[in-house]
Amino acid sequence: MLSSVYAPKDFKRLRVAGDLVARCFDFLTPHIVAGITTAYIDDLVVQFLKENGAKSAEYGYMGFPRSVCTSVNDVMVHGIPNPNVVLKYNQC
Repeated sequence: MLSSVYAPKDFKRLRVAGDLVARCFDFLTPHIVAGITTAYIDDLVVQFLKENGAKSAEYGYMGFPRSVCTSVNDVMVHGIPNPNVVLKYNQC
């Protein structure tokens, strides 16, 4: 059996963080529609985190200017939210 690199208190913290992320996704879901920008998504996340006494680990890390990494399908996975990138309806 492999030993864990986490202590029991770490698992509690991981559960709290995971719960916050799940609630943030639930909060975001109705807002993710065609016509919004990736910067607006970032603004929503900042609002949610502030209301829940949390802050983004991304913001300021290695100079990262926003709180989330978000992009559309044809962009690298760690995109910087941008007020000029508008989500579009993609009918597949």
